Amino acid sequence: DQIFCSSRQEIILDSVHVDSSSGLGSDHFPVLCDIKFCPSKKYFKTIEYRNLKEIDGDKFSSDLNGIIDGIDKNDSFAMQVQDLTSAVSILLDEHAPYVTKNIAVVDSAP
Repeated sequence: DQIFCSSRQEIILDSVHVDSSSGLGSDHFPVLCDIKFCPSKKYFKTIEYRNLKEIDGDKFSSDLNGIIDGIDKNDSFAMQVQDLTSAVSILLDEHAPYVTKNIAVVDSAP
C-alpha cells in the first residue's frame, strides 16, 4: 500500500501496523501508522490594495466629470493625458485610499 501526503516537508514514518483482524472479509486491511513531521512555519507578506467596493459610484463619477471638464483642451494631447492621469490618481486616493495588510503565504498543493 502507499501513503500519499501533500506536504513537501521531510516526513518520518513510524510504527506501521497492518490490522488483519478487522474482519472485513476482504483481502484489503487497514494500514495504521504514525506520521511525524514538522510543519513549515508560516511566513507573511505585506500587500497593498484599494478597497474599490467601498467607492460611492455617484460621487466618484461626479468628481471624475469635474476633473475631465477641468482639463485644458488647448494643451497637447500628451499633457492632457499626464494631467488626467495625475488627477485620477489623486481622486482614487481620496475615494479608495491604499490599505496595507499582512497576509499568511500558504504553499500550494503539489
